[in-house]
This record gives sequence, C-alpha cells and structure tokens, in this order.
Amino acid sequence: MEQDDLREMIGEGWLGAQGAPADPTFKTPAHGAAAQVWAAPSPRLDGLGGLHCEDCDVAVRAEAAAEPFVGVKAYAADPGEAGRLWALSVDLAGIGIPGRSAGPAS
Repeated sequence: MEQDDLREMIGEGWLGAQGAPADPTFKTPAHGAAAQVWAAPSPRLDGLGGLHCEDCDVAVRAEAAAEPFVGVKAYAADPGEAGRLWALSVDLAGIGIPGRSAGPAS
C-alpha cells in the first residue's frame, strides 16, 4: 500500500495510527480480496454461478446470519434487481453489446 493511501485511510478514520482497521468489522485489502482469490480456483464452485462469497466461503443470507454485517441481503441476490442494474449500467455507459440482450449474462 502506498504511503499516501495509508495516510488518507488513517485521516478518514478507516485505519488506526498503526495501520490496523479502526473498526473490527473492517477488512484489510488482503482480507477483502481473500474470498475472490479462494473462489477463482475452488472446485466447490464448479458449475455454480451467481453466488456471493464472503470469508472464503459461500455467503449466507444476511437475514439468517447470527451476527451483524455478515452475509448477503436478499435484494443483492434478486434477479429482477440484477436485470434493472444491468440495463441502467448499459444505458449510463452508452454502450450496447452486439448479439447480447439487454439483460445480465446467465
């Protein structure tokens, strides 16, 4: 991490003076990236798509989690919301993808 980035994060209160997360629910960049690094080669995810991963596992629904700030909210896994976000993103970006519908990849 660059020193300017570290100073900014400390200044904003995201990190303490020693560079550790100021809030125990915050993750370091390495911890934040760990789920993606785990998921990329994971044989547990073969043939699966559209999953949310967290803490090197498939995320539980937040509504069923025993702790706060854990899991994925129902609205984040809603196919209708995904379609609306895809259409908005395409519209805002001003792009179209030839041969593709206006919906998310399935």
